[in-house]
This record gives sequence, structure tokens and C-alpha cells, in this order.
Amino acid sequence: MDSHGKKILDLVEDIYNIIEYPACWQGVLKKLAAYIPESKAALTIRNNRLEGIYVDRFKENKIYGFSMDAVNQYIMEYVREDVWIPVEAKCSVGEICRFSEHYDQKKLVDTVFYKEWLQPNNISDGIAVQLFKCENFRVVLNVFLPSGEYKAERLLEDLDLLLPHLLKACRLWMKRLDIVSVDNVNLHLENFKEKYDVTPAELDFLLCHIRFGSAKETAQELGITQHTAYTYTKRLKEKLGVASILQAVLLLDGYTHSFD
Repeated sequence: MDSHGKKILDLVEDIYNIIEYPACWQGVLKKLAAYIPESKAALTIRNNRLEGIYVDRFKENKIYGFSMDAVNQYIMEYVREDVWIPVEAKCSVGEICRFSEHYDQKKLVDTVFYKEWLQPNNISDGIAVQLFKCENFRVVLNVFLPSGEYKAERLLEDLDLLLPHLLKACRLWMKRLDIVSVDNVNLHLENFKEKYDVTPAELDFLLCHIRFGSAKETAQELGITQHTAYTYTKRLKEKLGVASILQAVLLLDGYTHSFD
């Protein structure tokens, strides 16, 4: 495996660590910003009803490359001047959006947002991906690109590769925070159990496997033997018609993901 392939695998590992340890977002943002020198990155929780972010939940917003002064200025003064918010808000979950392709750069440089916040922070363009959206808010990943000539093709290509993992990790993170309606999730779990004749114990095993990623750790968490974990794995693969437990997890995810 070449160094770039290892870089992608390391990013995927960091992304799934987010589910258990949200602080891992910082490492993901740092690695994405490193594609282009002097880039910055952020994960923001945007309020759908107001053109702003959830300031009272700021601890859940992650930034890389910004000073706290710049962040505070944005929150207090410039968030309502942000001409890129309507652009990213129109994008669907999972759509990669480059701002310069949707908002005229010549028009941008005449805005207060550019003159007073983007330019002082050495930002001329950006990439946005909505990772999650519900009635009240959405979770947006941004990479902000610096002024000057640069190529962002590799970053865009790798974001496309990482996108399924980012989306899944973000959904599971939201579930862990009890953001998504429990009733909504339970309804889809019941449909899943009925269609594939999965027992409650087998479903518990599969849901736990999503969190821990290995049969050994899942067995320890559930207080069952590794032999029982092996039995559950074998039965689930047979019932779901899949070749691996990972495919079973993805199939379950398809039933519980209905929040876009």
C-alpha cells in the first residue's frame, strides 16, 4: 500500500473514532486542512431557523486553524453577513459543495463578509458538506481555502472517498447524543427485525458491534462468551444473506437512516 492509501485508511479510522470520542474531529479537520497549505477547517452545528450556529452548544463545534478571536468575531458579528450559508443550506446531505462554483467570486469580494472577515483570515474559497440534517439544525463540515493559486482536486477526490464514512459516523454520533428521535429509530429497528426474523439478542449484538467494531469487545460489553458472539455473527450473516458482519452493519444502517 502506498503512502496515500495509508493516509486514507488512517483518516477512516479517525472518522469512526468520532462516534465514541467526538474530540477526534480535531484530528480529522487537521488532516483535511493539510491537503492545501494554510487551509482551515471546521465542523459547525447550524441553526436551521436562524442564520447562525448553536452558540450554547459551542463545545460541540470543532475548529482547526482559526484563532479564538476570529471565531468569536464570526459568532458575534459576521455570522449574519455570511453569504455562503444559503449556498450550503441548499445542498442535500452528502453533497460536496465548493462555494466558488455557486457564488460569484467577483460578487464575493464586494461583500462585508469578505472584506471584514474572510480576507483578514486569508480565506477566498471553501468546501462544504452537510453530514446531517433534521428539523432544527444541520451538521456541516467545511474546509476553507486560502487566497492564491492552488489545486483542490485531490482534496475533493478524497472527500468523495471519505464521504460514506463521514456520513455514517456523524449519524451514529448523533444517535449517541440522543439527537434523533428514539421512537423513529425504534420503528425502523422493528421493521428490520420483522423482515429478517432477527431476534432481540441478535439485534442487540449487531447494534453493539456498531459501537465497538469487533466481536471480542462486543462480547465483553454484552457479557457473553466469544463462542456466543461467533454464533450470533454466523446466524446474522445467514439471515441477512451477507458475507461479513460489516455488511450486516451497513444493511442495518440503511434501515435506521431516514433523517435526511
